[in-house]
Amino acid sequence: MFVVPGLKRAPFLRLIVPLIGGILLQLQYSWRLNTLLLVVVLLLTGLCIAGCMPLSARFRYGWVQGICLYLLVGCSGALLLYQSDIRHQKRYFGKVLVDTSRLILSIDAPLEERSRSWKTTATVTGVLTAGKWQSARGRILLYFSKDSTAPALTYGQQLLVVNKLQPVGNSGNPGVFDYRQYCAYQQIFHQAYLQPRDWYILPADGGQPFTRLILRCRQYCLYTLRQYLGEGLESGLAQALLIGDRQALDKDIVQAYTNTGIVHIIAISGMHVGLIYITLLWLLQWWTGNAFARFTKTLVLLMALWGFAFLTGAAAAVLRAVVTFSAMAIGKLLLGRHSNSYNTLAASAFLLLCYRPHFIADTGFILSYLAVLSILLFYKPLYKAWYIRYKWLDKLWEIAALSLAAQILTLPVCLFYFHQFPVYFLLANMVAVPLSGIVIYGEILLLLLAPIHEVAMYVGIGVRYLISSMNGWVEWLNGLPYGLITHLHINVYQTICMYLLLAALGSWWLLKWRRGLHAALGMCLLCSLLHAANIIRSQQQQKVIIYHVPAYTAIDFIAGNQVQFAGDTGLWQTSIARQIQAVRSGLRVSADKIPHLVQLGRYFRFGSKQLVIINARLPVTVPRKKFRTDYILLSHNPDVDIKQLKRFFEFDHLIFDGSNSYRKIQQWKNDCYALTLRCFSVPDQGAYVINF
Repeated sequence: MFVVPGLKRAPFLRLIVPLIGGILLQLQYSWRLNTLLLVVVLLLTGLCIAGCMPLSARFRYGWVQGICLYLLVGCSGALLLYQSDIRHQKRYFGKVLVDTSRLILSIDAPLEERSRSWKTTATVTGVLTAGKWQSARGRILLYFSKDSTAPALTYGQQLLVVNKLQPVGNSGNPGVFDYRQYCAYQQIFHQAYLQPRDWYILPADGGQPFTRLILRCRQYCLYTLRQYLGEGLESGLAQALLIGDRQALDKDIVQAYTNTGIVHIIAISGMHVGLIYITLLWLLQWWTGNAFARFTKTLVLLMALWGFAFLTGAAAAVLRAVVTFSAMAIGKLLLGRHSNSYNTLAASAFLLLCYRPHFIADTGFILSYLAVLSILLFYKPLYKAWYIRYKWLDKLWEIAALSLAAQILTLPVCLFYFHQFPVYFLLANMVAVPLSGIVIYGEILLLLLAPIHEVAMYVGIGVRYLISSMNGWVEWLNGLPYGLITHLHINVYQTICMYLLLAALGSWWLLKWRRGLHAALGMCLLCSLLHAANIIRSQQQQKVIIYHVPAYTAIDFIAGNQVQFAGDTGLWQTSIARQIQAVRSGLRVSADKIPHLVQLGRYFRFGSKQLVIINARLPVTVPRKKFRTDYILLSHNPDVDIKQLKRFFEFDHLIFDGSNSYRKIQQWKNDCYALTLRCFSVPDQGAYVINF
């Protein structure tokens, strides 16, 4: 048996586990408030009874009290998640909204240009129904048509908007990114597509003063970077590196950084906060003295760190780093103590999850904490495993050991979410990480020297050259053969097994637990069995997938590891094709002819199932005998009446795909409800999957 050293000096390590467990359980099962409160009352009652017991009994059954405390923390996490859901609050606008309502909104983010619209988010401040105004809360997504004056809108402007809200859309295709769920974690459940006649500008005060100040600072940064770096690739990357503005980033550059495993450099993360913290400590090292001087110095550090966090949009990874460095600054400068790194990391996670429990589902939040924890655990043992006498080679090994250490605990999550592994990540990190740090320092210097135009111009040339060199290195690595291993699909159980494997190896290597190697071998065997089971399952699968693709019909017939497509071939020239390829990759199938798939025009027989596609008007003559089929798919807005359809066919299910208009689908659905027919709307409910 082994004991993790220093656990007693890290109380937040023991508290964070039940808190995360409670949040995850509430996220999965959505328990009601009454149930959670009842459990909390029972646990508090049990703790009170335990506190009144004799000292000997309390000592003997202390473990029971400990379990009750852990359960209480877990229930508190579940309550925090319940309470953070705006739909459970009285002032949520969805509770008072009707079809004739008007919404009063306040723009709370700069507009982003899309291919067909302008996108932003807005906060609902009130609902106007039948001339009566009601205060309300909530956030929505807004899409303005390109022919409107929306680009002139700025933060804080208030709008009166016609109620055209719809639930946030999602493709619903299996295995692809769930945008609806992502927005739900941001507490956004509705969206609206607005034409110029659907909204009106109201008088406004311009928003909160602090937010106006932050936006002015962002605009100054963007203006300065564009002035001295131009409008090319370098300027877009500089904006992303310094303040997290990714609108001007080139898609090919982002893909190159992703393929080489260093996309974390573009995203504002703990590395950027760490550079600012170290720089401020160095600049303020002269500031010493009494307690008041230490307090003032700490306050300046905290204001700079939190100002940078809000300037960059306060992403989860940035908040993690700012909270951690804030705790370090308070402990070191104000209290004169060096805190336990593990406890500080756990405390920052605990505080952030109490502030926003939905961070637990944020990929950036998860990867950020895993990377830091991995560095704390594995960096020193890795670095000490190879002693190098030469100074510069030792520095290179230091950077390599840091990159390898950060990769250990993040690898399973990256495989689970992104299904790929960059082979040259170590080479990319060894050059790009230190170079990006120099670039960030150069950008800060450029902002400080911007009033001196002649000097700033030369600094801008240097920064542009460094960014161009970094881009060239990354693009060269991206062009090397075998640089990216793709289609690495693992499920939740395999991810858990991988972490158990890492835990066993870590306990054997770091804690010298002799049985850790045996446990690791057992986990390897279990991972292999799960992988084999997935392969066998994929070889036996037989299904039909009717995808949700707007304006197109897309059907995949899958038998074992083969897939045959039916539908509009034009979609393969669009970006939607990547979604379908991602689904196929997850199912381990490749395009091929399926021998037992029978196709006669728009009729398909696959195994025991029959499908008929109707995309045109039916004949005038009604047949004497109805044609029997299992499924009918209506596509491309055919001029078909449901009652007329019943005279031609005998069927079990009626399906409407994304090539039909919203109005047509609503009409068909109403007819099906009136005739008690089973129907399925792919745009509303996601892809239709037939398993047999």
